[in-house]
Amino acid sequence: MKNGFITYLVAKNRRTKLKWRVPSTMLAGIALLFPFQGFSRADENHKAREFTDCSTPINTAGRYFLLKDLKQCSGISITVSDVELELRGHTIQGSPGNALGLIDANGVTTGLSNIEIDGPGTLAGGSIGISFQNVHRSRVNNVVVAGNILGIVVTGTIIGGGNTLRTMVKAADLRSMKTMAGTASTGNEFRDNVVAGQLALGVTVFDSNQNRFIHNNLSGNGGEGLILINGSNNTVRHNTVDSNVSIGIDVDATGSGNIFDDNVALGNSTDLVDENGDCTHNTWTDNIFNSNSPVCID
Repeated sequence: MKNGFITYLVAKNRRTKLKWRVPSTMLAGIALLFPFQGFSRADENHKAREFTDCSTPINTAGRYFLLKDLKQCSGISITVSDVELELRGHTIQGSPGNALGLIDANGVTTGLSNIEIDGPGTLAGGSIGISFQNVHRSRVNNVVVAGNILGIVVTGTIIGGGNTLRTMVKAADLRSMKTMAGTASTGNEFRDNVVAGQLALGVTVFDSNQNRFIHNNLSGNGGEGLILINGSNNTVRHNTVDSNVSIGIDVDATGSGNIFDDNVALGNSTDLVDENGDCTHNTWTDNIFNSNSPVCID
């Protein structure tokens, strides 16, 4: 990335034609996206636990909120189900190679469920912004993920654990990932998030089914905006996927039953790609794009 300011299209509402600009320094300007609103939650805080140290895992179910920005963060590890984490306008900042996920929910072999990550808030400067491994029926809403190597990774349990994932991140080679038989991340929803300006990929969905990606902005990433590998029955709808260096939305030849509806994908190397080579395995409807492969994509 060149020095100085580089314009990324990180939010584009087709009705209002609103555009946001993200500087190459990422953190300096990213706060403008979701300005802190001075949350008045004194009456609610007694129900939630303050979270101030990202070296401490969340290993007890309950509701948590960030009390302050977290810098040089090694990643918040969530190891139990039924956890809500409210970012409350704060930033979690890491450094590439330092953390697997600035928010890392890893269900190992047993799985996690009912994890909720609520913005506004920003995750920047890590290896991965958000990592879901073997996670089910969970939600990420209104979060900015910017300036990491990978933005959001949704996968089953990865054979070899962290070392395999770390190697994959450094190589940005998602197709080399291997997951344990019988695991997947299913039934999760990612809504109203901005995933912009990653060094490599925006959103990666690997060996995961029945997840929903609704009304997100996946723009200005160094690789694909969204890549779906070996996943079925996922829904990608009402997203803006612009100006990614590689493909805007890419589903590999093992994907089937996925729905891609009413997305805007413009200015990518190729806007929409279905590697099955036809439009019988997945459904493409009412998308806006300039380039597609195969030509049957709508």
